[in-house]
Amino acid sequence: MRVMLGLILLIAAGLKAHQLATDPLVTLAPSSPLPLGEGWVRALAPLLHSRPFLIALVEIELLFGLVLLWGIYPQLTWALSLGCFGSFALISLSKALSGAATCGCFGRVPVNPWYTFALDATAVLALVGWPPHGESPSHVRPFARYAAVVAVWLVAGTPVALATWTEPAGTLTDLGEVLADGRTVILKPQTWVGQRFALADWIDIGDRLGQGEWVVLLYHRGCPKCEEALAESEKAVSDSITKSNACHVAWIQMPPYGDLRDGNSSTNGRLVFGRLNLAKNWFASTPVEIMLSQGVVRRVKGG
Repeated sequence: MRVMLGLILLIAAGLKAHQLATDPLVTLAPSSPLPLGEGWVRALAPLLHSRPFLIALVEIELLFGLVLLWGIYPQLTWALSLGCFGSFALISLSKALSGAATCGCFGRVPVNPWYTFALDATAVLALVGWPPHGESPSHVRPFARYAAVVAVWLVAGTPVALATWTEPAGTLTDLGEVLADGRTVILKPQTWVGQRFALADWIDIGDRLGQGEWVVLLYHRGCPKCEEALAESEKAVSDSITKSNACHVAWIQMPPYGDLRDGNSSTNGRLVFGRLNLAKNWFASTPVEIMLSQGVVRRVKGG
């Protein structure tokens, strides 16, 4: 049981580290209302979604997982495991009751909160049912085991911390300039209302978006919510095709890119397709629907 719980923590730490290293938006996710302890969850939201806290959480899970695998201080680690997985169970239960689609425990891998609650609750029951009875016999001296844990943690944890502490992300000005020296740019469409649609400078069909009325849809390939938004958008275009004053629609795919439909094949040219310039690493919460009038953002939905 000790080894199994240690492996669970190591897997969770690895998947969280991967998400932190590849997605700067993970630290911007809002804290959703939870039935259990909603007040303190809201109060702690800035901390819980800060990058230093999330990196520290990964490092703690990594260290504790190694301690469990090596069997150090069985009485103490049993008590810590009970508190750790008991807390995980409460968090998973709260997310399950609030209707969350995934628990977030395993990074990008979506896992139903009810499943993680069952796993955490089972771990708690197993820990209560089988407490440790003294230290397990080992031919390795205690100091050597402690040194081995620290050495492995440093070897594995240092590159994890460096990889997850990404370069400062830039933002886009209304002039189309990126305020940062690095390549990562976080898009905040809700702040663009009333301003020129500066992102058009970075879109391959951006020169067409400055004239007339447009609905721009930012989406990720393979995103279920994005697929629903695309289907609704295509239906809206088909329903309005007989209206001479109907606005045009642009589907802009966010990286990583997949197959892109041919814009020339759209019905009456009202639906066109484009991509962002790969000179930057673009990040945005999708789908995002942006209404434009003569190149100015009038309304933003989503994001």
